[in-house]
Amino acid sequence: MLQQRFYYPFVPQPGTEGRKSRYKYRSLSKLINESIMTPRIITFFLSLSFIILLSCKDDEKSYPSVTGKWQGTLLTAEITVFGVALPNKQTDDTFDALVEFKSDGTAVLTDNNQTSTGTWSQNNEKLTLSVTFGTEFIDLSGTYTIQEITDTKLVLYIEKDGSYTDPDTKTEIQGTVKATLNFDKKS
Repeated sequence: MLQQRFYYPFVPQPGTEGRKSRYKYRSLSKLINESIMTPRIITFFLSLSFIILLSCKDDEKSYPSVTGKWQGTLLTAEITVFGVALPNKQTDDTFDALVEFKSDGTAVLTDNNQTSTGTWSQNNEKLTLSVTFGTEFIDLSGTYTIQEITDTKLVLYIEKDGSYTDPDTKTEIQGTVKATLNFDKKS
């Protein structure tokens, strides 16, 4: 195996002290091995590797808690049957359910003077809601993805498989519903 050599004009060969030194080719690996800087070089590269490793860590986005009262403003739903979306996307701009996420993990949902109590939990962008309540489009229990949350607005998204009744034709359909629920914070 050929060893690549580098010329280092400021590194004299051993045994040439006190006389005119002749500089020779020396391998880089010998220079590093003989150097008193080797521990510092190793420490430098280990530190650099550690910094790079930390900077590559995925930064998890922090989501504020949904605790509080939220008033529904809009619900949109799309039903997919055997992977094919039905031609019309359903929109319910009269969606006005009131959901209260209490700090003890209980959820109270009120719509059309009907109230249902259940539980909720949040893990970053995932919100799990367990209540016995539904709209004409979807049973509201399930795990939602928080698409947007601010001090005044909450947007949730869910995909669920099941049997659904088309509100227009009253036909029962087996498929997947994709729903987006919009809420405003209620004081």
